[in-house]
Amino acid sequence: MRYGDVKQVVLFVLAVVGLSICALALAAADYADGSLPVEVIVDLNDVGPRVNRNVLGNNIIGYRSGWIADAYNRFGGGLWNPNTRAVEPEYLKLLEEAGVSVLRWPGGKWREDMDWKLMMVGKDRQPFGLPEFLSLCNAIGAEPVITLSAEHAADIDIPALIAYLNQPLRDGSDGKSQKWARQRAQDGHAAPYGVRWLEFGNENFNSPMSVEEYVEQYRVTRRQIKEISPAALLGAVLEDTDNVESGWTGKVMSELATEMDFGIIHPYIPMVVKGAIEQLGIERLLDSSLYADANLEYRLARYQEAARLAGRRGGLPLAATEYNAHFTQDEPYPIRHTLSTALHNADFIRVMLKPSSNILFANYWHLSNGYWGMLKGYPYKNEEIEKRPNYYTYSILNRFLLDELVTVDIRGAVYD
Repeated sequence: MRYGDVKQVVLFVLAVVGLSICALALAAADYADGSLPVEVIVDLNDVGPRVNRNVLGNNIIGYRSGWIADAYNRFGGGLWNPNTRAVEPEYLKLLEEAGVSVLRWPGGKWREDMDWKLMMVGKDRQPFGLPEFLSLCNAIGAEPVITLSAEHAADIDIPALIAYLNQPLRDGSDGKSQKWARQRAQDGHAAPYGVRWLEFGNENFNSPMSVEEYVEQYRVTRRQIKEISPAALLGAVLEDTDNVESGWTGKVMSELATEMDFGIIHPYIPMVVKGAIEQLGIERLLDSSLYADANLEYRLARYQEAARLAGRRGGLPLAATEYNAHFTQDEPYPIRHTLSTALHNADFIRVMLKPSSNILFANYWHLSNGYWGMLKGYPYKNEEIEKRPNYYTYSILNRFLLDELVTVDIRGAVYD
């Protein structure tokens, strides 16, 4: 490791620890002088595995209808300029600073029917469609993740979509796959996009679809995808719970543990509704977000153990395609947009960087505007873009993360 590397590692550690100390100092009223003695020990002789920067991913919402649909389907949540057909320059700079390495679209349930042939490709597509999303990914150097519909898998014609994304264009060839490869070329991209990561559904444990139907359709869809694009990987939905022995996750593990390419999780920990805040008090619930990392680490280990017991060898790759502290309130202030939640998400990234967590990639929920956006503002409305606290978690990590993990020991007073 070069001296410059060591210096940056130390700077990164001090930046993250410094944020933590500030938070503790504000909370620890017993320390009248505001000081908390802390010792940071970096063992540069214990260099671990390479850093997985794919934990710095993010989400773009895809609304089908409603008052906000135009902002996302025309302007990509503020990121896209349909007149120039390019990323808004200010957003481009901010996404690069935040190191967005993986970009998921269309997130959430709003497009579960995924009518992509009518609205996402072709000359009559919406202004922010599939080619525009993939162009945005290319502009910032991010890997795309595309959410497929599980409930309507047969209706949306997934083989045609995979052909559009990944089938090489062959002169003189005919057939269904070539039809969609030609459509991609007509949309301005002759070469295959080479999309690697696909999700089969979104939180289907909360849908009318039974787990038995899901397992059966996953197998059919995965086979269809591999016939067209053998390198593509399809994720299977796991429920966000510590219960991995029964219910949705237990069934998916027992049936698919040795087949699924990766598991999909959405760790919203803690999950706190407005009524709980009113009953328990905001300070108590703020504290809960600062130890949620222990719950996450426990849950990740539970997934791995369940996969092992179901016959999986070598560990199950997991993709946290959505995560955040789930505070759904605005009074007395929106906790989701505070430094406390930013520290919570930094801790989640720390856990997900551990090799034992087996995280393939992770996507913060979510990038711009809407209820959770870490950036706020629409350039087409001439609005200034506001950086919310969660943005700084990613910009700091992107700036100071290097290539290898090192062992760090932090010793100091304990806030109780």
